[in-house]
Parts: sequence; C-alpha cells; structure tokens
Amino acid sequence: MLVQQLLKQAQQHHSSGDLARAAELYEQVLEVRPFDAAIQHSLGVLAYQVQNYQLADELISKAINARSKADSVYLLHLGLVRLAKKDYQSAEELLTEASQLEPQNPDIAAALGNCFLAMQNLAEAEKYCRAAVALSSMATTVEKSVITAMNNLGFILLKRGQLVEAKQILKKAVETAPDFNTYLNLGTCYAKEGDNSHAVECFKAAEQLVTESIELLAQLAIRTRDLGLDLFAARLFSQLGILFHQASRLSEAEQAFKMSCTLDGTQPKYFVNMATFFADVDKFEEAQQTFSHALDTFKFENEAALDLIYNYCLFLSRVGALNKAESYLQEAMVQWPNAPTILTGLAHINGLQNRNEEAIDYYNRAIDNGVGDFDLSPLFYDRALIKLRVGDFASAWQDYRHRIYDEIGMRYLPDPANPAEALPLPERLDKDSLSGKHFCLLKEQGLGDQLFFLRFAQWFKQYGVKLTVCVDAKLSEILARTKLFDLVVDSDMFNYQDISNDVDNFYYMGDMPLLTGHGSENDTGNQSPPPLALRADTFHLANIQKRLDACGEGPLLGITWRAGTQRRAGGPLTLSKEFAVTDLINLINGWSGQVIVLQRQVEPGELDELRDRLDSPSKLHDFSDVNDNLEEMLALLEKIDTYVGVSNTNMHLFAGLQELEPSKRACVMVPSPAEWRWMTEKKSVWFHRANLYRQSPDGDWYSAITALERDLLVAS
Repeated sequence: MLVQQLLKQAQQHHSSGDLARAAELYEQVLEVRPFDAAIQHSLGVLAYQVQNYQLADELISKAINARSKADSVYLLHLGLVRLAKKDYQSAEELLTEASQLEPQNPDIAAALGNCFLAMQNLAEAEKYCRAAVALSSMATTVEKSVITAMNNLGFILLKRGQLVEAKQILKKAVETAPDFNTYLNLGTCYAKEGDNSHAVECFKAAEQLVTESIELLAQLAIRTRDLGLDLFAARLFSQLGILFHQASRLSEAEQAFKMSCTLDGTQPKYFVNMATFFADVDKFEEAQQTFSHALDTFKFENEAALDLIYNYCLFLSRVGALNKAESYLQEAMVQWPNAPTILTGLAHINGLQNRNEEAIDYYNRAIDNGVGDFDLSPLFYDRALIKLRVGDFASAWQDYRHRIYDEIGMRYLPDPANPAEALPLPERLDKDSLSGKHFCLLKEQGLGDQLFFLRFAQWFKQYGVKLTVCVDAKLSEILARTKLFDLVVDSDMFNYQDISNDVDNFYYMGDMPLLTGHGSENDTGNQSPPPLALRADTFHLANIQKRLDACGEGPLLGITWRAGTQRRAGGPLTLSKEFAVTDLINLINGWSGQVIVLQRQVEPGELDELRDRLDSPSKLHDFSDVNDNLEEMLALLEKIDTYVGVSNTNMHLFAGLQELEPSKRACVMVPSPAEWRWMTEKKSVWFHRANLYRQSPDGDWYSAITALERDLLVAS
C-alpha cells in the first residue's frame, strides 16, 4: 500500500477515535519515513491522548527539531504535554512562543490561560481566558479548549466575587457543552447568591455527568456540604460510601457514611446504608449501635422506617438472632399488617428456619400487597427457591424466571434483532411442534449451574430439537464429549448476531425445566432427569494417574469442606457452604487408603493444622491446584472412589461420573437451610445416587459427621 494511503487511513482512524489502529498505521509510515516531522507529531499527539506524556514529549520534541522553522501547532501540543507533566515554566515558554507565531489562535490562548491558572497567576489566567473567548466569538463551532477557558474564567470571577459576570460566562459554557466543572462552578455562584433552588439544579446536572466517578462525586459532595446544602450533600455522601465500599476503600466509605448521617439525621436509609456497611466488614458492634440509634429515632414512626426494620432483621438473622428478628417483625406487623417489606422479612426468617410453607405464605402475601415502586422480582425469585426446596416444581419454575431482572435489569434476554428490547418471558413448549427447531441455550450463573440445567438436554433431543449451547470455556470440551449438543460455543467468543438468523429461539439454561414442563401433571417432562453422564479424556486421565501413583495404595477419598460465591464488597449476601476440615479427622484416620484434598483456595495453615492432628499425615495429599483445570479435575474425580464435600462444581462433575460408574460414592454435606437442589428429605431427586448428611438447624455438624463416619468407615 502507498505511504500516502497509509497516512490517510491513519488520520481517518485518529479522527474517529480509533487510537490503537491509528498508532499502528502511523508507525508503519514512520518505518518508511523515519524523520518525517508530521508523523512524529501525530504519534506524539496520540500518545498525549492516551496519557503517555513522556513518549508524547519525546516524539513532539523530535518533530519540532526536525522542522526548519517553528510551527505554532507543534509548540501548542508540546506545551500541553508539559502542562500535563506539571512542568509549568516550560509550558508557559512554549505556549508564549506559539502565541507570538499565531496570536489569533483561541486554542493557544486557552492553553495559556489554563497554564497560568495552574501557576495560580489569576491575572494572567483571566487575560488569556478572555482572549480565548473573544477570539472564538466569530467561530461557527466552539472548541473544547475554549469551553475550558470559559469555565476557567468563570472560576476566576467566582473566586473574586464577581458573581454576575461569572454566571453569564458559565451559563454560556453549559449551553454550549455541558461539563461537570462548569455546572459545579455555576451551582456555586447560585449558592453564594442564596439561590439554592438553582444551585441544586446545577449540582444535580453535575451529578448526572459523574455517577460512577468516585473522585468527582466526592468533589461535588464536599462542595455542596461546604456551601451549606446539607440535605443534598448527605445523599451524595451516602452514595459515595457505597462506591467506596465497592472499591474496597473501607476507611473512606466509613467516613462518607458517617458524614451522611451527620448532615441529615432525618433519613432512615442513610443509617441503613451505614449499618449494613458495618455488618459487611464484620464490625458487628458498630452495626448494632447504628441500627439501635436509628430504631430509637424512627421506630414505627412512619412507613419510611419499614426498610430500616427489614434491614435490621436481616442483620439479626445474619448473626443468628432469628427469634429476635422474627419478634421484631411481628411487632411491626401489628401496625403495618400488609407491608410487603415486613412480610418479606418474615418470609426470609421462616425460610432460614426451614419453615417452608410459612415462608411461601408470607411471600404470597408480600407479592399480593406489592404496589408502586416495590420491586416484586426478588420476591418471585426467593419464593421460587423455597418452592424448589420442597418440590413444588411446576409453580416454582414460573417464579424462577424472575431471576433475570435482578441479573441484567431487563425482563428477559435482549432480543438479538434489537438488543435494547427484551425477548418475551419463556413458557412451556408444545412438544408436538418442536421437531426441526433450533434453540440456543445461553449460560448463566456458575459452572455447576450450567452442568445442572443442561441435564434437560435429553428431553429436547428426543423431540428432534437442534441445540446450540453457549457455556463457560472450561466446560466446552467436557460437554462436547456428551454428544448431546449440535454445537458447543465458548461464551467468551459468542456473538448473538453470528447465529441469530439460524436460531428459532434464545433461552437461558435456567429455564430449561420450565420449557420442558418439569413438574407438571400428565407429561413426560415431569420426571427430574439425572445428571449429565460425563467422562474424562484419556490424555488427562494418563496425566493424573502419574501423579496419583506417587500417593500410595488403597481406595481414594476426596474431600472438600468449603464452597460458595465470594461476596463482592457492598453486594448482597451470597450462598456459602462450609464446615471445619478438622471435623474430618476421625474419618481420615480411619480411612484405609489415601485422602485427596480437592478444596479450592486452601487457606494458609489449614492443611498443616490437619496434618498435625492425623495419626498418619502421609496419607493426606494436596491436589487443590487441580481446580485450575476442569478437564484435569474431571480426570482426578474419575479416579476417586468416594467424595466427601459440600455442594460445588466438583460435586456436579462427580455426579456425572456416577451415572457411568454407580459404584462411586458421593457424600454431600448439606448446610441448614439447604440449597434448593438438595431439598429437605433424606435424598434429593436431582442427585439420586448421593448420600446426604444434613447440618442441624442450630448450625451443628456433629450428627452429620457422626453418620458420615459410621457409613464410610464401615464401607472402607
């Protein structure tokens, strides 16, 4: 390709904002023309745009030195680079030289104004900012640099108390190009004049421009607080606390929450946010104190306190005070017998105590009474989990669809033809009209969930449906070997548009039971299908066998004692399953063979403590690293004779292996209350080969561990 064509393409990509491609093309031109000042300059500008200021300085300096005469644009851009590097003296010299060459250039004047403002030379800054504004007055479009000059001029006038002129300049700036700093300064002008109504309008506009920027939001919160707009600032500080928490900036989060409650002590939600934060970071005493203070202030005062009561009871349930939480909610019900928030809290508390029918009844009442802004989606979803736990499948799968809104903020999946719109909610399929259809099943939730729901694939295949499945890359080869799917696609490489014309419908995997009519009467879909039958491949089997050969003889016992999604800072509580690994000491000591540790992310010292208490520490072998490769884990599990652990991805894989090797023994430690898949009886219909050992409602594992030891040590 000719150099001129390359250069033209580079400039087009640069103008359109495709900086990576532009840089690539500029560098190709530079290889042919290594001393081309224009190309060096363009690459320098590009480096400046991506904030690589040192490289920008080197390239633009070379470009200036390569030219026989000074160029005002080159000097301007190098001045901007030096300004970004805070080399103000050099920036002033370069920009002054550029101004002498082109005194009518508003961009140069604006840059000089910015430079002098950074040097706190307000007189010179005002002079050049005014010049930039005046020089641009005849232009049909106003450049961003001039908008900055207008804002800087407004800021200078604001500092001098010249509020009328400052407002005029800043109003013109926001009318031309809305900007956070301009709104911030304009709002400050109004506030200093005592016009708080217009001030708040400006600050709200500023907030809309920086909702996800912690630093700018903090600047806005501090400014409004200092101006005495306490109620507005309180809301911002509460929001900042949440953002700081999510960013793991915990000290700043605590300060922000405290400031929010100090500025406005009339809003229960600010105390809820602070107390919830304290609970999330395990500062339970501070959480209790915050809740207690808020409850003393707002208890049953009005409906605004309902969210406070609800969150306090969630906190009590988290620390094990279920009876106290229930009593509190019942007391609130006397005044608000139909409040969805209170009914939801009672449903939650009853669910935690395995009073499932009572929980469902409270969810029913909460849903029936839900009105206005009350979001019912979580209630339908939570009710679904209780119904699934007790085996009310047909009704549960209808409710289960509502998890989608919580996850992606849409009623259902985006329509491939129009991603801004959602597809219709799924309904049970007519099996007589399925032959020849092509469905695409999209992954959701974790690896174990994908394995779990795809067990329904056989139902689709028996009615002649073509299935494309979009799954986690770790599962793609494993699932392809089942021969159940026409196409298995790595979700990271998947694009709706690639296959949308060939697919009749897109569904989430979690809706496969609903689509098949699972749980309904008089239908073949009402039987709970067994896990997908799985097999490891020969390559990984050979690799894992080499490692096992060094472990010793005897039957292999795999162990896992902890699982669950790690909780995101500031996010909701997530499912966690755990018992102490030291609870297995008697079992391990009595086991006649080798013990294989399958636990993901073993904590420091855990295995050392366990080995110190074993009669024969050499029988314990750490294979925790195998969790990084699911194919290798499947091969290891195929070699394991008995697996003891909590519900996790490995247990789902093991269940699949059991379908082809029924002699394998799965012993699942089920916490209380049980996750819905493990139901409430001695066996779960979903894992018919697994033996279940349930934690007592009071949280004790003694009876479960005792039963486990009795069953396995006799078998061993």
